[in-house]
Amino acid sequence: MNMNYQDYFNLYNGDIQNNQKYLRKSLKEPDVVYKSRLNWSSYQNWARRVVDTIIGYLIYNEPRIENGRQDLNEKSLAIEVAIKSLVGGWCIGLVLPTGIGIYDLRYVIDNRDSDNTIILKGSDAELTMDFKQMEITSSNGMKEPFKLHQFVEIYWNTDRKSILADIAMIILEIYNLNSGLNSLLNLAQTWFLTGPNLPSGSEPEAYSYVPVVDGVKLDIVQPNIEDKARVIREEINQRVVQIGRLTGLEAELTDTIKFESGVSKAFSMIDTTALMQIISTNVSIGVNRLLASWAELLGGPVSTIQLDPLYKPKDAKNSLDSLYKYAKFVTMPAAIKLAQSEATEVMFDNRTRAERDIILQDIQKSNGVLPIDQLTGFLNG
Repeated sequence: MNMNYQDYFNLYNGDIQNNQKYLRKSLKEPDVVYKSRLNWSSYQNWARRVVDTIIGYLIYNEPRIENGRQDLNEKSLAIEVAIKSLVGGWCIGLVLPTGIGIYDLRYVIDNRDSDNTIILKGSDAELTMDFKQMEITSSNGMKEPFKLHQFVEIYWNTDRKSILADIAMIILEIYNLNSGLNSLLNLAQTWFLTGPNLPSGSEPEAYSYVPVVDGVKLDIVQPNIEDKARVIREEINQRVVQIGRLTGLEAELTDTIKFESGVSKAFSMIDTTALMQIISTNVSIGVNRLLASWAELLGGPVSTIQLDPLYKPKDAKNSLDSLYKYAKFVTMPAAIKLAQSEATEVMFDNRTRAERDIILQDIQKSNGVLPIDQLTGFLNG
């Protein structure tokens, strides 16, 4: 299947149900059964989970804004730009006296190679930008000049590739596996309600549940639904792990599969850190170009924004700060024990193995509730 930015936005917005493009029809599956699956198959939105997790990291710390203006919300603008560029690969910002518009690729017709124009479609208007005449023509025929600085292309990476490009098909595989799992569970329910008995010499038809005919019954061994369901669930889990590895978010996504404390997640962000650096830098640059154009067009101070995302702690002090920050997520003794043990491995990696073992033994003896000030003492000692 060839997928484009429209598909990526459909995956992100959840607009894939009742769409035959995304749900495969099984071999020999009757139309009535397939139609039922189209209507009832649930969609686990891993695309939104990936993008929103990244956005959460980008704005985890309050962005640094200088010369903030009353006529703009720089933070909201940055979030909109980040979402649309992540999902579509890149987006277009247009600065006009009436405001700053951010257009994702679903609403852009790029004709620059043919007649030097770009068409931007809005909810209630359409703008045609003529880069030869340097004019903007609205849908009502009104024309106005524009300068090149008012047009800004923004991308999260230099390839201008959607963050979903490498995982879109995996997300659809999960959608189809879930649909198959639901069908399997429905089969088990129907088997229980109608019974497994068929007329002697008959074969069950695919995707059908044949009742007893004329009182003639033939005992049939019930299929092992549980084993089949377990295999499907394992396949789904493996694909979720794949999504995490491909996006640098394995620890963040797999918490639905295995337990991980907040501290454990904070110490599993090596790939995430690199990703955040790329995204925050490129998005900040693009938004600052829009802010500079806004100031040039309307006058007044030039505001700037620098996203300050959450990064993986790089030293013992930052690790301890993160331990405090994530303490609110750790409420169970077993979770605290796990979190403090993993924190110890990271924070005291410059100590000998024997020294770290002493700390770990104290954590075990205290049943995972070693006071943070005691950890501080180890750190300072």
